[in-house]
Amino acid sequence: MLRIQNRHVDWEQHQIAIPGSNAKDAENRRIPFDPQGRLAPILKRRASLGPSAYVFGTESGEFQQSFKAAWEALLLRSSGHETKRVKPGAWVDRDRVRLRQIDLH
Repeated sequence: MLRIQNRHVDWEQHQIAIPGSNAKDAENRRIPFDPQGRLAPILKRRASLGPSAYVFGTESGEFQQSFKAAWEALLLRSSGHETKRVKPGAWVDRDRVRLRQIDLH
């Protein structure tokens, strides 16, 4: 999931393509998303970083190896909260992440 780039987001079909090279079973996948849902504004903002930027990457679109940090950033952004770091690995609104009830699946 961390390797999904903006070029994998299909706005016409409202799907995110997962290349087999990035999947644990090497199968290509397409994951639908709701164009009116909470993920859509995040995808749109990230699109401005260019096609090679990582959807769940750093603020500048670079690859982020930590899934926990990427997931926390997604939860915060989906709620309109700030994601600036106090120190590496710590988010300003970490307590707000615990309040979100979004399941990865």
